[in-house]
Amino acid sequence: MIHPHDSSRRDAPSDTRRPSQATGDRFTAALGALIAGVYLKLKHDFPDFFTIRDLKRATEAVTLFLESGLSEKDAFVEACRYGFMRIRPENEKIIRSIVEEQQNIKAVLTDFEPLDLTSQAPQLPALVTSLSEGVSSFVEMLMTFAANPRIKQFLSVLYGLVSASDIRTQIVGRKIAYQVLVADFLRDVILEELEGELTDAAWTARQAAVAVLASVYKERIREGKAVDTSLLELLLRDESWAVRQATAEALGTVYAALIQRGTDVDLKALEAALSDRSWVVRKTTANALGTVYAALIEHGNAVQMAFLQRLLTDHDTEVRQATARALGIAYPELVKRGESVDIDALEADLGDRDEKFQMALIDTLGRVYVSLLDRGVVPSLSKLEHALDSEFLGVRKMAAQVLSAVYPVFIKHDMQINLAQIEQGLDGLIDYIRQTTIEALGIIYPALIEVGVAIDVSRLKTGLTDEYWAVRQATAEALGTVYAALIQRGTDVDLKAL
Repeated sequence: MIHPHDSSRRDAPSDTRRPSQATGDRFTAALGALIAGVYLKLKHDFPDFFTIRDLKRATEAVTLFLESGLSEKDAFVEACRYGFMRIRPENEKIIRSIVEEQQNIKAVLTDFEPLDLTSQAPQLPALVTSLSEGVSSFVEMLMTFAANPRIKQFLSVLYGLVSASDIRTQIVGRKIAYQVLVADFLRDVILEELEGELTDAAWTARQAAVAVLASVYKERIREGKAVDTSLLELLLRDESWAVRQATAEALGTVYAALIQRGTDVDLKALEAALSDRSWVVRKTTANALGTVYAALIEHGNAVQMAFLQRLLTDHDTEVRQATARALGIAYPELVKRGESVDIDALEADLGDRDEKFQMALIDTLGRVYVSLLDRGVVPSLSKLEHALDSEFLGVRKMAAQVLSAVYPVFIKHDMQINLAQIEQGLDGLIDYIRQTTIEALGIIYPALIEVGVAIDVSRLKTGLTDEYWAVRQATAEALGTVYAALIQRGTDVDLKAL
């Protein structure tokens, strides 16, 4: 982490005023209140232009400007310019609004005159000048004053990134700068520059900015700072499907983080993206909403699952797969809360001819069945067990994996399981079916042993001589687990084959 003042202090002559002391003396409560008063006046006059971020930026800038050697009046003027008067189409109106506060301003800064806001700026120190010109100038300034060769080299690389001709490279550089320049006022500058790239003419730049902002927003939310998602939400209507896809993914991340912090979110724009003309966007949106819905449910909020459920019949198979997986995240949370879920629709869709869609459905059903059992509801496993005989090898493998998670829960609740059917996979002609079956039995057998059920491991041990090394490896691992469970029950085991 780099503090913006560390390197310059090291090179400062010995008689330089100590900022930590002098600035604290000069930045008075009255000056802070004055900045706040100007902000409130501007917020009242221009409610759509100003946010609390502008007040924060101006307040932190005053401290920096005072530390850089400006007078109290000049620091105030520069803070107003930097925090309130940058790139505003109504700049003249904003200046007039500030001037209307001159009585309050003069009460603190007796030498203030309205012309100060429009006159040529004072000769600012390098730190202040670089700040007003953006993060690239600031990094360049830090690089110039850095005394440590390693820091100078790092800053040189960072400057090359943030000042690159390629916008995407600049965006990556800003992400790195955000991570290492920890001062809030600098991070606000970087955030503004990243948000500015959301309107870049090149879709690749917009896409890159969205991806970086997702991680930046998530970090700010974790730190308890407010974020404005409206800029991202607008890009759900971007002309480029790649930008819309990146935005849906980003909002999934940001919304989930906001929900975890107890902040309300408006899902209308994201849910509308479920009807996007691009299957890639619909798929990503389904994934995002699965995570967001689960977070909402976990925090006791109501959700409308119908928007997502409709995509189970989408014409694109990858969208259907993503929807099934998303429901597998949200449905268990609903069941935990005692609400009913439509598992009939999921089971009915197992007749779909797409192998990967069936696999996603089986995985989701397994998650829901376990949640139902934990609530005291006993589901039928016939659909999953039937999938063990599927014509699709991937479906058979997935069914075995899911049953290895579901059967132990049934056993724990003293429910009967169809062990013989899953054991048939030990005789499968395909090596990875045998392997998957053995891996599943390595979980199911110990669960049975734990409740006192006798297990015959003779068929399992045949895997030790299988022609495929992966099957032999899986068998050795499974027997290790099974034998350990038997020993815990006081049963003798024969380790010769192992």
